[in-house]
Amino acid sequence: MDLERTLAAITARGVRLPPHQASAELHRQHPLELPGGRRRTTTAARRGQNAFRKALVRQYGLICAVTGPTPAEALEAAHIRPFASTERHRVEEGLLLRADIHRLFDSGLLTFSPDLEVYIAPSLFGHPAYKALQGGRLHLPADAVLDRDVIREHHSITTSTW
Repeated sequence: MDLERTLAAITARGVRLPPHQASAELHRQHPLELPGGRRRTTTAARRGQNAFRKALVRQYGLICAVTGPTPAEALEAAHIRPFASTERHRVEEGLLLRADIHRLFDSGLLTFSPDLEVYIAPSLFGHPAYKALQGGRLHLPADAVLDRDVIREHHSITTSTW
């Protein structure tokens, strides 16, 4: 193996290696402590999020729409159309999602088709737990009040970025 070429390839990919030091010096290093504390901020609080979650729990139970029954502590109320763009909580535009699934959904890495099938971004295919969700059906009752037009819009916008 050519060490110089290997190190050059690693560096070209943005990987930072620690400086070469004697092993005795490495043993004397202390873990790095990151700065902590607090800072003051002003934020705009969202009104109605808790009531929105309760309405979704009444509608669907403690069930993640993607993965199925989930402890209440891990479920979040997700807006299919971002709250930031509408500032409305509409049950027909919401689902209960497990926290990690909600994060993927909001990040544009997971979406649903209008026929309620789960789609994940190709970048997640290397993660078996998420790849297994691809093509699955949402866990929703037959009489779910979902706005299929909003789902179609989200699916179209999200998959166009993949």
